[in-house]
Amino acid sequence: MTPTSTVHPKVVTGLDNLLDSLTQASPMHAGTDLTEIRALLRSGAVSGLVSNLSSITRDLRDAGGALLDAGVRLAALFGPEHGSRGAAAAGEKVLSERDRSTGLPVHSLYGHTNRPTPAMLEGIDLMIFDLQDVGTRFFTYIWTLSTVMEACADAGVPLVVLDRPNPLGGTVEGPLVAPGLESFMGRSPIPIRHGMTMGELARLFAERFVPHARVLIAPMRGWERTLCWADTGLPWAAPSPNLPTPETATIYPATCLLEGTNVSEGRGTPLPFRTFGAPWIDPWRLALGLERDTQSRWRALFFSPTAGKYSGAVCGGVEWYSNEQSHAFRPCLLGLQIIHTIKEIYPEEFHWRQETSGRSHFDLLIGRSDTRHRLDAGDSPEKIAGFWSDDEEEFRQQRAKFLLYP
Repeated sequence: MTPTSTVHPKVVTGLDNLLDSLTQASPMHAGTDLTEIRALLRSGAVSGLVSNLSSITRDLRDAGGALLDAGVRLAALFGPEHGSRGAAAAGEKVLSERDRSTGLPVHSLYGHTNRPTPAMLEGIDLMIFDLQDVGTRFFTYIWTLSTVMEACADAGVPLVVLDRPNPLGGTVEGPLVAPGLESFMGRSPIPIRHGMTMGELARLFAERFVPHARVLIAPMRGWERTLCWADTGLPWAAPSPNLPTPETATIYPATCLLEGTNVSEGRGTPLPFRTFGAPWIDPWRLALGLERDTQSRWRALFFSPTAGKYSGAVCGGVEWYSNEQSHAFRPCLLGLQIIHTIKEIYPEEFHWRQETSGRSHFDLLIGRSDTRHRLDAGDSPEKIAGFWSDDEEEFRQQRAKFLLYP
């Protein structure tokens, strides 16, 4: 796609920062890593690219095409959950294919394997990683980053991370993953809202978990941790089919917890995660309960999902309304309040969802088992969230040395 006009958002992503660097004789904003990345690419390094349809420039070009136009020698693309086109459903296994736009092979990292194999990395001198995260531990792109780091470190391939904003800002919220509850929704002990960017997480992973990795960061310009997505001036490209807007990303850490229950989290509706319910719910009764128990506003409604839980059935439920800014909002607490309210109104109908392995899906999402037990015992959400404070403070201290932005 050839842009018809130049866009100047407040924030410059790592991708645009790198492209600016490659097209300038003496780039003004080239730090140490960016200078090294530029030198590697200009030396003719053959690169792989982990990307999907959220990997776009400020002018809405896809990352692969833009890098090829800038003279980068791309040999293959790698796709995370939802595939390189971002069209596959959550949890759906994705097959490798060929990219229609560039003609490059696309290796799936959410199919038979979650990490690049030695055969996939054959002939690749440099791996470039450019995915839009949503700032939530159980959104799997950060764990794709971790497996790519491990594979590249084992193969001696440097990894370049093109940084992008965290749409939830810099707030830390939620418990760390407890031993024994590791999964691809949480491979390492970080909180639900980590408040970090992909580049910062790569630095943390490199020191704590993959010390033999060589990681280079193409940083953003103009991003600060207090910025909401609207403040960045950047276009929003849905990183998955069920995150169509930045507002959806804001509520996602709360209502994704419903995946661990028999309540629909709104998949298969026009407003996934902002809408939730079940066939056995009276929407007005639930709306009144949530108005009482939370600081958000709720609209009673009926919906019929076209996919996911209760597909084709009429569900009673609510739609979330809030004017809260993401850096002040506590969605993890809200998630507990939602479940607490539903359990209180419908103690017989509500139940927890089990994995095929027998583990509680909710436990894997929240990262510990005592939260579910405390909710079952009738503890208040506020009391339960209070038990997270030590984990949150521990992580704030751990992450401090890896932060790149004010």
